Amino acid sequence: MSHTLSAQTRGRLWKNRGFTLFWSGETISLFGTQVTLLAVPLTAVLTLHATATQLAVVRFVEALPFVLFTLIFGAWVDRRRRKPVLILANAARGLLIGLVPLLAVMHLLQLSLLAAIAFMVGVFTVLFEVTWLAYVPSLITASELVEANGKVATSSAAAEVAGPGLGGLLVQALTAPLALLIDALSYIIATISLLAIRAPEPRPHLPHSQRSRLLRDIGEGIQVAWRNIYLRAIMVMSGLWNMLFGIADTVFVYYAIRELHMQAGTLGAIFGVGAVGGLVGAAISTRLGQRGRFGPILGVAFTFGCMPWLVLPAMGGSLPLRVVGFTVAYFLVRLGLGLWTVLVLSFRQAITPNHLLGRVGASLRFVSYGLGALGFLLAGGLASWVGLHATL
Repeated sequence: MSHTLSAQTRGRLWKNRGFTLFWSGETISLFGTQVTLLAVPLTAVLTLHATATQLAVVRFVEALPFVLFTLIFGAWVDRRRRKPVLILANAARGLLIGLVPLLAVMHLLQLSLLAAIAFMVGVFTVLFEVTWLAYVPSLITASELVEANGKVATSSAAAEVAGPGLGGLLVQALTAPLALLIDALSYIIATISLLAIRAPEPRPHLPHSQRSRLLRDIGEGIQVAWRNIYLRAIMVMSGLWNMLFGIADTVFVYYAIRELHMQAGTLGAIFGVGAVGGLVGAAISTRLGQRGRFGPILGVAFTFGCMPWLVLPAMGGSLPLRVVGFTVAYFLVRLGLGLWTVLVLSFRQAITPNHLLGRVGASLRFVSYGLGALGFLLAGGLASWVGLHATL
C-alpha cells in the first residue's frame, strides 16, 4: 500500500456524486445514532428504572448480533450487489427505532421489548457496517481511500461532538424514548440518499460451483485475516480495546447518573465536548498518513486511546472538577480513536482484495465487536461484584 496521497487526488471526492450522496446520508444518520447511543441507556435507567446489571444486559443484547451474524453477513455480502443491502439496513433501523417512542406513548414499553428492539437494530447495524466498508471502494479509486475514510470518520467525530449534547437536551425536554424519533428520521433521510446514487455496481460473478460454499467463504475470510501479520495485530488490539471500553463506558453512564447525580444534559456534554478529540484525530489522519509511517503513528494513536481511562476512577473533588476531568479523558481517548480508525480502515481496505473485503472486514469485526459485547456483559457482573468505582 502506498502510504501517501498525491496532491492531484486530494479534494477530488467533492466531485464524486456517488460518494458525496453516500457521505451526506451517512453523516445525517451518524448524528441520529449519537442521540440513540445516549437515549437508549437513559430510557432503560430513567424511564424503565433498570439496575446496573439490567443496563449491562441491554447493552450486551445490542452488541450480540456482531457475534452472531458478522461472519455470515460478511460472506453473504460478497455474493451480491451492496447498495440494495445498505438501503434495506437503513430502512429497517429507522422503523425499529421508531417503535420505541410509539410503545412509550402507548404505555407498552418494557425492558424486555427495549432489549428486543436493540437486538434487531444491532442485526441491521451489523449488516450495514459490513456492507458499507465493502461498498465505498467501488465508488472511488484506491488512491482516494484514506481521504474517503477520513471524511466519513470526520463526520462520525463531528456527530460525537454535537450528538450527545443534543441527545441530552432532547432527553431532558422530550424524555428519552421520544428523543429516539430524531434517529428514526435520520435513517429515513440516509435511505433516500442511497436511493439517489446512480453509480453502477456490477453484480459479483460467482462460478456455479461456489454458490453454495458459504461456510467455506467464511473460513477463507478468517484465514486471510489471521495469516496476515498486520491484520492479526489490528484484530487483537481492537478486540481488547473494545472489551475494556464496553466495561468502562457502560459503568460510567450508571456511575455518573446514580452515584454522582449528573443531569442527562451534563453527561451528554461530557461525551460531546470530549468527542472533539475524535474530530481532531480524524481531521489530522490524512496528513499524518501522508507524511509518516503507519506503525509509529498507530502506536501513538493507540496509547492516546487507552491511557486516559485512568482518569475516570482517579478523579475526585467537586462535581464540576470531576466533569472537567472526565471531559479531558474522553477528549484524549477520542483523539487516539479517531486517528486509529481512519488509518487502520484505509490500510485494511488497501491490502485486501476487493472480492474478500466483506469477509475479511467481517472477520475483524467479529473479534473486535464480539469482545466488545463480552465487555458489556462483564460490566454488569463486575459492577454487582466489586461496585461501580472499583470496576472503573
